[in-house]
Amino acid sequence: MQKTHSPAGPIAAVSALLVRNDEVLMVKRGRAPNAGLWSFPGGKIQAGERLEEAVLRELAEETGVEAEVRGLVRVLDVIAREAGQLQYHYLLVVMRCDWRAGEPWPPTMPPTPAGFRSPSCARAVIR
Repeated sequence: MQKTHSPAGPIAAVSALLVRNDEVLMVKRGRAPNAGLWSFPGGKIQAGERLEEAVLRELAEETGVEAEVRGLVRVLDVIAREAGQLQYHYLLVVMRCDWRAGEPWPPTMPPTPAGFRSPSCARAVIR
């Protein structure tokens, strides 16, 4: 597993819980951690970037979808250890968004396979 932790502390990241017509937008992760798994679109917050800017940028980059940020869902510590050693630690801010425009990339297109799924998929991700 690739080490992605920062010795200075947790890595700040955002995730978009985007809802459209009672479905949520999910993407298939292309990189570690969690490569190959489905999750909400998101990624690292850039220096000087506000939470809302980061979540909208990540959403557009990963899916091509435009949205409006509605508010905070929750903040999660995403920590992985292997043989007692810290592999990574993300402080993940999940933001609720409403779809405004655009369609997610088709599952066979780069940069990230994406699509709308039933809310039951989302429940497992934000627990």
